[in-house]
Amino acid sequence: MHKNGNVKKVSYIKIAAILLVFAMLVTVLSGCGAKQAEDESRSNASAEVENVVMADSLAVIYSQHLNATKVKLSSFERDKIQHVAEVGGYMVLIPVDGDSQQFEEGFTLGSSAQTESRRAQEIEKQVTGVEAVIETSLLADAEQIDLYRAFQNAANALYDAPGVREILVIDPMLSTKDYLDFTTGMLNATPDEVVSFLKANDALLPLQGIIITIVGIGNVSGAQAPLNPHQAKNLGDIWAAVLNASGAESVTVKQSLAGEPVTDAPYVTPVPVEGVAVFTKESIASGDFKYGDDVVSFVPDQAVYLDPDAANAALEPLYQYLSGNPDITISIYGTNASDGFAKSSHSSLSQTRAETVSSSLIDMGLEAGRITTIQGLGNDNIWHVDDVDKYGNQTMEAWKNRSVHIVIDGSPTSNLLAND
Repeated sequence: MHKNGNVKKVSYIKIAAILLVFAMLVTVLSGCGAKQAEDESRSNASAEVENVVMADSLAVIYSQHLNATKVKLSSFERDKIQHVAEVGGYMVLIPVDGDSQQFEEGFTLGSSAQTESRRAQEIEKQVTGVEAVIETSLLADAEQIDLYRAFQNAANALYDAPGVREILVIDPMLSTKDYLDFTTGMLNATPDEVVSFLKANDALLPLQGIIITIVGIGNVSGAQAPLNPHQAKNLGDIWAAVLNASGAESVTVKQSLAGEPVTDAPYVTPVPVEGVAVFTKESIASGDFKYGDDVVSFVPDQAVYLDPDAANAALEPLYQYLSGNPDITISIYGTNASDGFAKSSHSSLSQTRAETVSSSLIDMGLEAGRITTIQGLGNDNIWHVDDVDKYGNQTMEAWKNRSVHIVIDGSPTSNLLAND
C-alpha cells in the first residue's frame, strides 16, 4: 500500500466535464495490466537518447491557484505521463492550494491489450484523461499556497511505489504557507539560510531517492508582481538547495511558457518582490537612505551589481535630491551579515560595496568631494539585527544586514553613528 497521506475527497468539482474525463480515465484504467519487457526497453532507450529521466511512478504537483498561470502540458510533461502508462506505473495528482491534498486516490496506468494497436489506443486515452484532469480541474479550495505540504504528500504517495520515482512540479513555486512561506522575506534569503532554517526546525522534506523536476518556476500572474532576474535566480537556487538537502536523487528546474492567469480561485497573498521605497520623507528626516539587498542586489560575495540598470534606477532619486541640494554632503557605509558569533567593525566586502555605490553616484554626476566618508562597517553597527541562531548559523534575517547606507552628514543618523 502507498502512504497516500491526506487525500482530497472531491464531491463538487467546479467543472462538470471533469467528472466525465475522470470517469473515462477510471474506465480505461480498469483494464490495465503489466507492460511487455520489449516495449519497456524501447521506451528506456528513447529516454536515454533524449537525456531525460523517465519515472515508473510519478506524482504531479500542479498549480490551480490564484497568482499562477493555467497549466498547459508540453510534450516534455506529457511524455513523462505516457512513459508511466507504457510501463504500467503508478500516478498521483496533487493540485496546489492552501491544503495541497491529493485529488482522489492514486492510480495505476497501463494496458493488457493483446495487440500493439489496441494497447496504444488505451494508453493514449489514459494520457489524454490525465492531461484533461490536470489542465481543466479547478480544485483550489483553500486560501494560500502550501508547496511544503504538497511535497510531503507526494513523497508519502511514492513511499513504496515501484521503480524510479519522480515528483513533477508545474508551479511558480512562490509558496505562502508553512515552513516555506515566501511572504516572510524568504525570497531575499540565501539558499544556505533557508536550508539552515529547515534543519533547525527538523523540517527537511522526506525526498530520499526521488527525482524532482520543476517546470514553470516564476510564471506568475494576477496580483503577484513578476520577479526581477536576481529574485528569479534566487528562487530557483533556494528550491534546489532545499530539495537536494532533503535527499532528492536529482533536481532539475526547467523553464516553460507562461499561460493564461488562473481566476475564480481562493485568495493568495502576493509575495513582495519590490524593494522597500528608499527615498521617502522619513528617510530624508533621518538622513538615512538604506539600499538593501532587496533594492540594490549584488552578485553573491562580490561588489558587482547583479543588475546595473536596476541599481542605477534605484539610486537616481537620491542623486536628483542631492543635485538639488548642493550644500549637502554624505557618508556611505557598507554592512554585511554575520559569520558565526564574531563581531567585526570592518569587512572588505562591505567596504568594496560601499565604494561601488559611491562610484555609481559619481558616474551620475555627483562631485566626489561631497562624499566625505566611504567605510565598510561589517556586522557591528547601529543597524545590525540578530541574524544567527544559538549555534552560530545564519538565519533568514541575514539578508536585512546586507546593505549600503547613504547618510546625510549632520543628520540624526549621522549623530548616532558619531556617538556609537
